[in-house]
Amino acid sequence: MLAPIQGALQAPDTLTGKALFLVHVGLFLLWQPLISTERVLNWREALTGLGFAGIMAWAMNWWLLAGWMAGLLALFGGRLLVERRRNLFRAVVLLYLLGQILLWLGPHMADATPPPELAFGVRFLLPLGVLLAALRREHAQRPEQERSLDFVYSLLLFLLIAFILLGSIAYSLALRTDYFVGLMYTVLLSGAAILGFSWLWRPHAGFRGISLLFSSYLLNLGTPFEAWISQLATLARTETSPDDFLQMACEELMQLQWLAGCRWSGSERGGQLGVQTRHSADYCFPPLNLTLYSSGTISPTLLLHGRLLAQVLSEYYLAKRREQTLRLNTYTQAIHETGARLTHDIKNLLQTLQTLCSIARSSEQEDPQALAELMRRQLPQIAQRLEDTLTKLQAPAQSTTEYAPANLWFAQLQRRFANLQIDFQVSKMRDIDSVPVDAFDSIVDNLLQNALEKRNREPDIHIGLKLFWRNGICLEISDSGSPVAETTVQNLLAAPVQSKTGMGVGLYQAAQLAQQADYRLSLAENQPGAVRFCIAQNKQ
Repeated sequence: MLAPIQGALQAPDTLTGKALFLVHVGLFLLWQPLISTERVLNWREALTGLGFAGIMAWAMNWWLLAGWMAGLLALFGGRLLVERRRNLFRAVVLLYLLGQILLWLGPHMADATPPPELAFGVRFLLPLGVLLAALRREHAQRPEQERSLDFVYSLLLFLLIAFILLGSIAYSLALRTDYFVGLMYTVLLSGAAILGFSWLWRPHAGFRGISLLFSSYLLNLGTPFEAWISQLATLARTETSPDDFLQMACEELMQLQWLAGCRWSGSERGGQLGVQTRHSADYCFPPLNLTLYSSGTISPTLLLHGRLLAQVLSEYYLAKRREQTLRLNTYTQAIHETGARLTHDIKNLLQTLQTLCSIARSSEQEDPQALAELMRRQLPQIAQRLEDTLTKLQAPAQSTTEYAPANLWFAQLQRRFANLQIDFQVSKMRDIDSVPVDAFDSIVDNLLQNALEKRNREPDIHIGLKLFWRNGICLEISDSGSPVAETTVQNLLAAPVQSKTGMGVGLYQAAQLAQQADYRLSLAENQPGAVRFCIAQNKQ
């Protein structure tokens, strides 16, 4: 890109110089850091760029070429000033462009002739330095860093170079001195002005500093934004509906003085406030589309400010939508867990009834009196548990936890399963100890039914149930069958698992029910011939 401009610098007003400048512009379009390389230009933009380059090439002279070179210097220098790691190649290019502008273009613009030694250095030594720096250029930086551009630094550097160049020409023409004398005085004056301004920029004793005044000026635009963002945070804490929040936030947005109206559309509904004018700015941060209207022309600063407003509002709006979705999911999960738990209770009752039916079929002819006694003990309890389950289903919020003496509850449990060959043991229990009846009934029914199903698959296994005191009430259900598979143990009580005989949620629901009753269900032992589940109080 710099090679053809070096040739155009020798005679910019000739046909050769204009042709080389067009080649340089073409290579500049390949390098330029202003427009993203992924962007596709339309025909109007392409023709505008080509027309601008053609007009510059047709009217090319020393002054236009100096302006173009100053723009290149600003692009290179602005990126160099903001980099933490200095780049030798860019520093040499910056020196090359600075030398061409001040030592070659400046004298020709002032109708002066550079000395032969200086002309030799500008025409040959500076390009040679760029070539040597390019040969050893480091490529460690990432492409996105290579294309970074700081607009403010570039603008300040362009203005500084323009001041030095035009000041030198004006000094030499006004005082009729040599251009290089004017350049020396202008550079000294610029350096002194920069030093003085940097001293005035920082606060000193008895002086507030220009930086504070400049910050106050910038905050004149930001203060309404700060008030709006504070009100936006208040609305986010108090308003639950995303669309109502969006409307109220836009109402607060209308307090900004430069806004004449706004129009928005969210995921479900939109709205409009104020009046529509011909000066508008559209911002799209899905699912929010926001259009801001101003009574006057919207400056680039206000465009960036409006973009910040729209982006902040979009983030808050998305947060409110996520909050609403989470609230609905929590409600649905509560319904699901309640239904799953009650369904599981009904399933346990059904399994108990099936067990009674199987006992009735096997012992109907043997001992009718024992069968009647069993039915007399079991059916009222099953009816009561079914009634409690239906009550929870109809009014889950009104259900309360019922406690019963541990010894009494365990005796009733032993009578319910008296004919199923289960070893019941109780030790060290006090009369004042009580257990949550609903939780223990559901958990024990589930564990005993699993053990009985295992007995059907593995005959002659021993099933035991033990109630004892160990720093709290403990209940153990054990069997001498095969252990639980290792792949199942990992999520056995923490999540639903795969099951061949059910849906795999029984033990998960039992663990959740124990946790709600301030107990903990755990797999205390899992060995061949010794599988033991334990229900213990959390304080243990």
